[in-house]
Amino acid sequence: MELNLHRLWIFMQVVEPHGFSAAAHRLYTSRPSVSRQVRRREQSPKATPIDRSGTRIRPTAEGEVLAEYGIRVRLLAQEAVAAVQQVSGLASGRFLVGGSTTVGTHLLPPLLARFAQQHPGIDCDSSVGDSEAVLGRLVAGDIGIVVVAGVPTASRLVTETVLDERLALISEHAVGRDVRAGTLAVLPVSPLLRSRPVTLVYRRDRLLSPAERAFITLLRSVGRRPRELPEPADGS
Repeated sequence: MELNLHRLWIFMQVVEPHGFSAAAHRLYTSRPSVSRQVRRREQSPKATPIDRSGTRIRPTAEGEVLAEYGIRVRLLAQEAVAAVQQVSGLASGRFLVGGSTTVGTHLLPPLLARFAQQHPGIDCDSSVGDSEAVLGRLVAGDIGIVVVAGVPTASRLVTETVLDERLALISEHAVGRDVRAGTLAVLPVSPLLRSRPVTLVYRRDRLLSPAERAFITLLRSVGRRPRELPEPADGS
């Protein structure tokens, strides 16, 4: 069985969004074109990667194996880009970080703004969703690093707690600006609410780009900054 990387890429686009139309949209091509490429992949009688029998496109057992290798090929391609970027440093490039809902909404934007000021040649952006969604994109190789509340556990992931986030019923980062401006006040509660870790996560088998490493350095500095909220008074 001959493996064509272009058709493998198209196959990955079909099985990940679960459909030819969605894949065509992502690839900026027509649905018939995508279907033709996948059928060429299916011409071998020993490899039928897609099950078309139901109402929803899904990979066969062979297709699941092929998709797993497709992810590894994509990670290797990203590693090649990262290796080339190591030569050019931080003069140019693109950087994407994933963030769980609260972290991605309140903590990452000011950090990305500061990163853009420090490295104006780098195009930086974030992808925000619930923890399961952004970790899924990390495992799939779509994102290089993510920052989430809590500590995920998986053997293929490297995790590092970058700060402990205190709660005032909601995250301290969600109300810090209003507290400093005096438009909100934090009331003491007893017992005190537990803090939760904010965790940096990346794949153990992926080479980080210079931009990703630079952002990690910036992220680690957050834990050394003053707290967003005032410390509770003794006996509160």
